[in-house]
Amino acid sequence: NRKRNIFIVLTIALASALLSAIVLYGFGVMQETQNRNQKTAQIMYHAISEQQGQELYKQEEIAWVGEFFNAFSEQVNHSTVNFTYANADMLKSQSMPYSGDLPASEDEIVVQESFLDSLGYSNELGQTIQIPFSDGTTHDFKLTGILDVKTGDIGRYTAIISKELVRQQYGDEGMIDYYIGLKGAQNMSEEEAANYANTLAQQLEISDDNVIVRSTYFNLKDENRGSDMLFYFLIGFITFIGSGIVIYSIFYISVASSIRNYGQLRTIGTTKRQIKKMVYREGKLLAAIAIPIGLVIGNVIGYFLVPAGWYWLTALCVTAGVGLFAFIIVMIAIHTPVKRAAAVSPLEALRYSDYQGKMKESSVLHRKITPASLAKMNLSRQKAKSTLTILSLSLGGVLVVLISTMLVSYDGVAEARGRAFPVGEFNIQLNANQSWDTAGISLSGLQQKNFLNADFVNAVESIDGVTGIKHWYYTDAEYRVNGNSGKWIQGFCRDEQQNLEKERIAGTIDYDELVAGNGIVLLQERADLYDIEASLGDTVEVDYKTESGQIRTKTYTVMGIVNEYSYSGFSKCFALPEQLMNEATGIDCTGTISVITDMEKFDTVEA
Repeated sequence: NRKRNIFIVLTIALASALLSAIVLYGFGVMQETQNRNQKTAQIMYHAISEQQGQELYKQEEIAWVGEFFNAFSEQVNHSTVNFTYANADMLKSQSMPYSGDLPASEDEIVVQESFLDSLGYSNELGQTIQIPFSDGTTHDFKLTGILDVKTGDIGRYTAIISKELVRQQYGDEGMIDYYIGLKGAQNMSEEEAANYANTLAQQLEISDDNVIVRSTYFNLKDENRGSDMLFYFLIGFITFIGSGIVIYSIFYISVASSIRNYGQLRTIGTTKRQIKKMVYREGKLLAAIAIPIGLVIGNVIGYFLVPAGWYWLTALCVTAGVGLFAFIIVMIAIHTPVKRAAAVSPLEALRYSDYQGKMKESSVLHRKITPASLAKMNLSRQKAKSTLTILSLSLGGVLVVLISTMLVSYDGVAEARGRAFPVGEFNIQLNANQSWDTAGISLSGLQQKNFLNADFVNAVESIDGVTGIKHWYYTDAEYRVNGNSGKWIQGFCRDEQQNLEKERIAGTIDYDELVAGNGIVLLQERADLYDIEASLGDTVEVDYKTESGQIRTKTYTVMGIVNEYSYSGFSKCFALPEQLMNEATGIDCTGTISVITDMEKFDTVEA
């Protein structure tokens, strides 16, 4: 039955392709993130001398050294241009590819092609370009390379200048940041990296204040993405179960239509075992043809979905696993039809009829024959066949509706609200520890400068279209509880108490009770992510940096536990009334203000 065989091969191949592609996509996304993270630095020495920096290249434990200096910014044609010095390893670690050569002399430069377009120049290397500065002067640079970074559409450009220009402009004050990539960092803990960084700093006489261990690298390296993979496996599993039912149905129908043939074979001496072996071999041959085809297709799709996350060992394991799983499903699917084929006797085969229902005598002498009544009678004759057909169609419908609903119902605005904008349409935040050029800036240091002061807030509120302002409180204080430690805590206002109450698991989150009892709230979901264990009544010690620069330790009692909390920015493990946080530091711990906007005047406010 060639048509039947082709249909089975297509079914198995498509199911194998879909399952392997889904699983490879899940692993690919994870691997791409890990690859990008592995290229970044684990340690940064902030603003050290060039002599100290050159000593880093001599260390055997260091794989690469990235040099960076954020020189100055200029307004050019209503856009901001950041002029920075960075060596090749630094650009590579930040996934900033370029063509041509990096600048060596003071009059050489590398810029983005979109920036050249804005100035009216072509992308020809070697040409001299003129860049107008905000003070009215124009500077000539020789173009040595093109930076392949797409940021011009947001009004910001990056220009790479030479170390020689930095020396001329800043002299000894041009202290460069050195980013360190360690050998074997993927097998190293944050504590081990910190010990190495501090030991090396002592050898090179680098101040402790200039040593930064990038927690982001280690947090991302250790992040558990099991829930994401479970989702991909679940979709693939449902797909394959549906395919298994289709395969079962095809073999069931095939066996049913071949009952008389099996009976004839039995009459000439074929045993049950031989019949069973024959049908099993048929299934294995079809699976042997279909599964490799499906796996090849799935691997190709998986690669092109996430080429940057492709890893041959992962692909090999997924291919072997999916292939084995597909074969098992096929064998399970044909198990019952095989038993039925083997159990048939010659006499049963001769008497066999597709009609399996009981004969019913109708009292109606004349019945109206319609397509609907004939279809109903046909369905009732082979209930098993009909049930399997309906089940196959139903599963197909479930998959189509499930995937379509997921794709169609995605709401980007809702996702943004859930992640960073629970209130308002714009966030103005203090940019500390947020990017590679601000890794050496502490949040508490910025908060001491009181940038988000009353005058600034009043100026924002006076903009036509702004209907309100929401303060979000947090700081980079360090906490200790039950032998565990961490960084960053957040504060909440009275108007947030109602939202916290909806997520309360135990204890109290009453603002006044917490202030009176020197209480703190545990955010359970985030604590579980970082393995921070705490319960009601536990003591939490928090080290704040005060306005004078001193460290002040405050002790709080866990008085409430909530599951999670919709918060602007990344959530922390602990929250407490902002009054307690501000009193402990002696400064305003506002980290972000959300700007609530009249949507009809959105563009005006944005400008």
